[in-house]
Amino acid sequence: MTVTSSLTRLRSSRTAIAVMAGALAISVVGSASAALVYNNTTTIYSCVNNTTKLTRIVTPRNGHTVCRVGEHLVTWKKAGTPGATGAAGVAGATGAAGATGAAGATGATGPQGPAGADGATGPQGPAGADGADGADGAAGADGQQGPAGADGADGAAGADGSDGAAGADGQQGPAGADGADGAAGADGSQGPAGADGANGATGPQGPAGADGATGPQGPAGPAGADGADGADGATGPQGPAGPAGGPVGPQGPAGPTGPAGGLSSTSIVQSALVTSPRTTVSASASVSCPAGQKLLGGGATVTTTDTLDSVQLIASYPSASDTWSATGSANIGPGKTWSIRAYAICGA
Repeated sequence: MTVTSSLTRLRSSRTAIAVMAGALAISVVGSASAALVYNNTTTIYSCVNNTTKLTRIVTPRNGHTVCRVGEHLVTWKKAGTPGATGAAGVAGATGAAGATGAAGATGATGPQGPAGADGATGPQGPAGADGADGADGAAGADGQQGPAGADGADGAAGADGSDGAAGADGQQGPAGADGADGAAGADGSQGPAGADGANGATGPQGPAGADGATGPQGPAGPAGADGADGADGATGPQGPAGPAGGPVGPQGPAGPTGPAGGLSSTSIVQSALVTSPRTTVSASASVSCPAGQKLLGGGATVTTTDTLDSVQLIASYPSASDTWSATGSANIGPGKTWSIRAYAICGA
């Protein structure tokens, strides 16, 4: 199996891995290979071809040279230095008043309060309809006859009129003085009661009597059963917006410094190996970071069972905020295959 890392023919090597680095801030460390001491926990190492600039990620071992002849070592930290906490922003303007909420359901009826003091007596109402006549009482005993009234004076004689036709009989003259009363006879037996006379007209309403003294307050009656809840009323129209808030207050003091930022961990994830026959001259592979991790960079490898110069990596780039993609091409011989795989450097 052989791999290409440039367009230059390298017949002496049977296997090569080409990796294109992503958009990471890297620093060249020229003395790392000389020291032959490495820290794979905090640092990522790669070898960059001095001519083609193709980059491959490596995992060095202490005491061993990492890069080949014609390459130089490039390293970068897995976690950057936390930035300073920014100043607090000014307070935003007060937002407009929200719409009036729907009316809540009617609450349950509370217990009955104590009876209030008696109010002042109102004016007397109109007289009610006459009740039915009661039964006649027994007839009382006859009273004694009163004395006779004095005779009235005779009126003046009128002038003689002309004789006309005989007039009607004149009125009876006043009775003469009564003689002395004889002794009262014995009371006769009571006659039967006469028929009830017609009801007389209702007399005028008498004046209202003086208000009686207020009686003591009676005990409170038992609380009535709660009535059924009434239906919710319709939502009223939205009220006018409240007045705008006051001027923006002065900026508050700076808050405490937040926890240190940076990445707590990094990892390299790889796509499935996309293997193609001779008839496929171009193929691509993509890989995405796990959920919750950020894409820091990436690269790709192109391998083949043919010679080194028959395949090449033509594109390696971040195709999305969390995805690294790569495209390769091949011109291989009969019975040969070639493959491409993408890598992503992810951190959280």
